[in-house]
Amino acid sequence: MKKLIILYPTDLRVRFDLAICLYDHASTIFNQTTRKVSETQLAKTNLQHTKKLMDYFLCKREPLQHLPSNASQELEQAHNEQYMEMRSHCESLQNELGQSIHAADEYIEFDREEEVKLMNQEKEKAQKVTSLQMEHERVRLEREMKERQREEQEQLIAEEAALQAQEKLDKITEELRVNMMKQPKKAPGEKGMGS
Repeated sequence: MKKLIILYPTDLRVRFDLAICLYDHASTIFNQTTRKVSETQLAKTNLQHTKKLMDYFLCKREPLQHLPSNASQELEQAHNEQYMEMRSHCESLQNELGQSIHAADEYIEFDREEEVKLMNQEKEKAQKVTSLQMEHERVRLEREMKERQREEQEQLIAEEAALQAQEKLDKITEELRVNMMKQPKKAPGEKGMGS
């Protein structure tokens, strides 16, 4: 539309159409249930441009365009009616535009507060997730530590049992050795008692 204004600088219909497009775009943004602050600021800027375009339109007291001298009276009348209609629409929107631009500041402030709330909620969620991850990691490490302690305890018990078994074996071996030393030696060729 802005390119059209450059191409047709004297055609007020182009400025009027651009003003209506900007106004509709701003209205669409304000009617959204959630908005970003940047969107609301854009809507306010659109309203301000709309106001400038309509002010320009209203300050012009000439028909939409100069018609050729051979234009019919019906065409001239149709153009004048269209111009008056557009002018009437601009005048009715002028009051509303001032209020809308003022209200845009309230929307921006509201949206800013909502963004802060949303950021805080996201921050809280992130903190909860981090907290849950840390708790999960703590539980995992605790479980690993208990498992390691259990394995070490089992190892100690096994080592102690092996040591006790070795001590018993050593004791039995020692007893056998002592008993064997106490027994009289038999001469070669001597037979034992039961032969």
